[in-house]
Amino acid sequence: MQLKKTTQAMRLYLSVFLLTFIGAIAPAQRPLLYNFTPQDYNGGTQNWCISKTTDNRLLFANNQGLISYDSQLWHRMPLPNYSSVWAVYYDEARACAWVGGTGEAGYFAHDKATHTIGYHSIIGDLPAGKRDVGEVWRIMPWKNGLVFQCRQCVLLRSDKGALTVVPSEHLIDCSAVVDGRLLVATKQGVFEVVNGQMVQQQGCETLVGKTIRSMLPLDNGTMVIATSNDGAYIYDGDSLKPLLMDITPFLKQNEVFCAAIQGKQLAFGTVHCGAVIKNLETGTTQYANMATGLKNNTVLSMKFDELNNLWLGLDQGLAYVMPGSPYGNLLTDVNNIGTGYTSLVWDGRLYLGTNQGVYYLPHPIPNSAIPPAPIPVVGLSGQAWRLTAIDGTLLCGNDHGAYTIVGGIAAPIAGPEGTWNFIELTRHPGRVLACDYRSLYVLERTAGGGFRFVGRVSGFDQTSASFIEDSDGTIWLSHWQKGIYHLWLSDDCLRVTKSERFDKNHGLLVDDNNILCRVDGKIYISSVDGFHTYDHSTHQLRAAEWLTKLFGSMGQSLNVYETPSRHLWAYNSSYVAVARPAASGYEADTLSYQALSNRLQMALGNFSSLDSAHTILNCGSGFIIAANRYSAVPSNHRVVLRSLYAMSDTDSLTLHFPIDDREPEVTIPHDHNSLTFNFVMPEYVRTSDISYRCFLEGYDSKWGGPQEQPFKTYTQLPGGNYRFHIEATNQVSGHTDTLVVKLRVKPAWYETWWAWMLYVMAAGAAAWMVAKVVQRRQARKIALMEKENERQMREQQAQFELERHRKESELAHLRSDQLEMELKHKSSELADSTMNLVRKNDMLQLLDGQMEELATTLWKEDNKAMLVKKINAIRHDIKTNIKEDENWERFEENFNLVYDNFMIRLVEQFPDLKITDKKLCAYLRMGLTSKEMASLLNTSVRSVETARYRLRKKLNLEAGDNLTDFIQHF
Repeated sequence: MQLKKTTQAMRLYLSVFLLTFIGAIAPAQRPLLYNFTPQDYNGGTQNWCISKTTDNRLLFANNQGLISYDSQLWHRMPLPNYSSVWAVYYDEARACAWVGGTGEAGYFAHDKATHTIGYHSIIGDLPAGKRDVGEVWRIMPWKNGLVFQCRQCVLLRSDKGALTVVPSEHLIDCSAVVDGRLLVATKQGVFEVVNGQMVQQQGCETLVGKTIRSMLPLDNGTMVIATSNDGAYIYDGDSLKPLLMDITPFLKQNEVFCAAIQGKQLAFGTVHCGAVIKNLETGTTQYANMATGLKNNTVLSMKFDELNNLWLGLDQGLAYVMPGSPYGNLLTDVNNIGTGYTSLVWDGRLYLGTNQGVYYLPHPIPNSAIPPAPIPVVGLSGQAWRLTAIDGTLLCGNDHGAYTIVGGIAAPIAGPEGTWNFIELTRHPGRVLACDYRSLYVLERTAGGGFRFVGRVSGFDQTSASFIEDSDGTIWLSHWQKGIYHLWLSDDCLRVTKSERFDKNHGLLVDDNNILCRVDGKIYISSVDGFHTYDHSTHQLRAAEWLTKLFGSMGQSLNVYETPSRHLWAYNSSYVAVARPAASGYEADTLSYQALSNRLQMALGNFSSLDSAHTILNCGSGFIIAANRYSAVPSNHRVVLRSLYAMSDTDSLTLHFPIDDREPEVTIPHDHNSLTFNFVMPEYVRTSDISYRCFLEGYDSKWGGPQEQPFKTYTQLPGGNYRFHIEATNQVSGHTDTLVVKLRVKPAWYETWWAWMLYVMAAGAAAWMVAKVVQRRQARKIALMEKENERQMREQQAQFELERHRKESELAHLRSDQLEMELKHKSSELADSTMNLVRKNDMLQLLDGQMEELATTLWKEDNKAMLVKKINAIRHDIKTNIKEDENWERFEENFNLVYDNFMIRLVEQFPDLKITDKKLCAYLRMGLTSKEMASLLNTSVRSVETARYRLRKKLNLEAGDNLTDFIQHF
């Protein structure tokens, strides 16, 4: 067995040694990468360890807590003592995330009862004197339990939860479980933990005094041991050998801090120059550092994912490096030379034409940690539209004209203007057909090896960057607005002798954006309805169904580039695919490169071949190297429910769900029935590749349309049971996954069983009350019927009495008539008496006035004083007669008869009234005016008003009461 291990170690050693030289000539493709800053994930700068859950969420040990990421959202969870998290390990069996901090170790787990994530410490399970364990740097599974590696000890936790402390005499640098053995590394060598003791391993003496950063398991108990400054070694349990690689000097110079391995991919993280990835199978090497796009050069942790891409925990941030991608950037941002238009491998150099000029790199490009900077070609600036090698000379079509390039120096060709393209005329050796901003023109080889301008082509006045020579020597030219032209040239190539045009009136659906391409030596035309080819016998276009079927009719024409290895690249602004030669034609890969469609330079760009396995694609940021053949690693990520956000009018709840819970169930209070489901299918290469559809069974009538947002909101859901369906699709790979969430929204209080019982009781009470009301109504009806019967009986009795009462009534009527006649007679007498009084007083007043005049006249005569005296005596008697009228008693008697004892009732209620007051009341009751009352009372009208005022007081009338109304209604 030991011999077998040694033999396998030697085979690996020799393989890596040989692949070192293969890797030296591999194309220098810079892997794509994404950077994440502390602001992106809302955490600390340093990330010390990386783990991954079963549902493909990432966990990062950060110096501000445990950070999780699912390609859409970040979430940070601090430790109770707020120390840095140094280690993290996701325990699939227990569905929890184990973490190690400073003086702290435990796990984060989901609480199904509360739908929250809580932390559980295990440090308290240690004896009181052994709890000061310092930093916990690594957590690993071992023998159904766990290992917590600290600096001076190892904690062993059994599957029952019991903790055992294994002390170390030396500071522990790292640890690993290899072939079921727990190994720890110190500067004194490698030790195995056996029965709670540290047992030193044989054959590792070379490592004494060295800092071991990582021990990575290989096959059958062998492992790679990475040191900080002394390279890497292979150890088989007995012997130790250096792992010779072309990257060893790089590792020694830049101080290894961490390492990771997956399959044949071996990665090292350094302190000074980022990460390096070595493929032990192909020998290729890829670097990721600040020169290639990283934001920080110190790599503290790393972990491969299932796509063979690499997560890096940096000293300042995080990064996702994609060495497994089928394409990568040729140049980095540091060496950016503008928008790429054209490229060509020629004479041991890679020439690159951009909007800023032409540059070159050595070819093959040295695969070094710091990529070489492109060197500009002297004498060229501005847009370089096309690089073409013809008859041993490199030609460049530039915005300023046509140039030859020799030894990194460009020389202009006199005559042409800004030139689009060149093609060699095979039927006319030494001649080149080109096109500038004016027209087609011809170049000719000179004796000195250069080219000269011969003249312009007459008979055709269109210009274009796309033209191809057919096998019969004719020329095909595509005009972006006017269709396709087929041209025949004269023997001297300076005149078009014949032409055909294909447009919407002849063979094509549209005039614009029809594209020429050559496949296997044959000319094809790509248009909106697919591909067409030319029938030389009929001079007509016919459909090229095989090519249309291969790439599909996109409703938009496709550019097609055929590599020397016969791979077909097809692309437009929304589509990129490659068709690879197969036993029966071609097999098209329409998914692996789709993400490039929005990056390519479509207007005037041209693909070229880097080597038999790689193609150079031009893009807005420079150039991309793409592999012609790629076997994608299937990504079968599952859609998961992250959380449920439930809202009410006053507060909200956030409910978390167990990792990898395929049948989540949740019950929501009715007052929190506005819900937002947060879900995700993790996709770290390009999150926009994922689309979602949702359907709430029991509420929605149909599935919703595709959406990129990983959430769905429902407001004011009625109480009841629902099933929330989520369908997630990776639009690149076509992978689809679904998830069903069982949801119960509790009913409102008025919908609960006890509320319904109250409703039933209330309904019963209401029925009882209705019955009572009906009963009372019936009783009332019976009582009314009895009353009606009694009324009818009374009516019958009244009929018998009617005649008797009629006669008595007639008699009473006669008596009433007689009394009425008497009353009228008394009223007449009262009125006559009142009028007599009025006439009498008027007469007396008249006499009094005359006597006053007589007295006045006689007063003027001196000898008649005695006569005056007698007249005054007469007047006195008349006035006395007026005031003491003896008829008042008779008037009062008649007045009481006519006015229903008015005076009697008045005196009874107001006994203090004098005779003058009673007279005033009687006259007011009779409706006399103040003037008439003044005459009867032998006084002035003003005196009457004064008397009325005094009467109001005696009758206790208020200020607003009317005296006349009071008397009239007394």
